[in-house]
Amino acid sequence: MRDYGAIEAMKVKTLAEFGQINGLLNNAAGNFISPTERLSHRAIDTIVDIVLKGTSYTTLALGKHWI
Repeated sequence: MRDYGAIEAMKVKTLAEFGQINGLLNNAAGNFISPTERLSHRAIDTIVDIVLKGTSYTTLALGKHWI
């Protein structure tokens, strides 16, 4: 969930199906089984996008909805 558009679509679909969203549990993770010296900068970018941006974007989208 590192694409804000996809998160908005998930929110809309969830609201259409269930009528409301009562809570949010952010539990995303991006992991690579690899020695650190073999990781590329793109692998690190992917992990940061999933863990940090995914959490922030989901909180932002649902926070705006609840406000």
